[in-house]
Amino acid sequence: MLVLAGALPGYSAPVVRADSSAPLVSATVYSGSGTTTDSVSVDQLQANSQCPVYGGPNVMDEMGRQGSVDVALSETDTWALSTILGCLQPTPVPIPSVQGVTVMDADGNPETDSGSQITPADLKPLGQTDFNNPGEGPVVTALGTSNRYDRPWRGSSQSQPDYDFSDQVTTNSPNGQATPVEIEVFEGPLLTVTATASATTIPAGGTVTFGATVSGQKGSA
Repeated sequence: MLVLAGALPGYSAPVVRADSSAPLVSATVYSGSGTTTDSVSVDQLQANSQCPVYGGPNVMDEMGRQGSVDVALSETDTWALSTILGCLQPTPVPIPSVQGVTVMDADGNPETDSGSQITPADLKPLGQTDFNNPGEGPVVTALGTSNRYDRPWRGSSQSQPDYDFSDQVTTNSPNGQATPVEIEVFEGPLLTVTATASATTIPAGGTVTFGATVSGQKGSA
């Protein structure tokens, strides 16, 4: 539902506020037992004392292709991605079980730039993360009629420039209602892939056949 702030004489036009019970983040979770879809709303986060707001700096200095960009983070409506994972409903995701997180862009495509993938080290407590400033972590902010994802800069030591501002996602808002930030969460042990090739002679342009075995995920691979 939409909540309208009523207009009184001498005041500006009504302000449209998004429904805070709608999902802020929607997660497709891949685990050894199958695939589930979980989500969490602003209302659910605010109602749970185990889901505190982001405790890092209220400005994230991100790197864009044209230079540095200061992104303001709401002190009351921003949550760390690590907090959100542990507060998903109906099934929270324990941080120790996470092997990686892929964030989807506004068009529903996975972010694939250098540094886009969120690793277990990125989800550590603030002060211990793997970003250039270990006191920062990836966050999601509720902006009213949209939701926004940001991640910190990884530093200049990468083999490729880390344009973290390019990974910022601001969701669409059809009919004034914000759509959730979408992520994919990968749980459980990593798969082990072993490829072998037999010694053989083939003509130029011929096909080489490989055999491979995959182990892990309790035999479900």
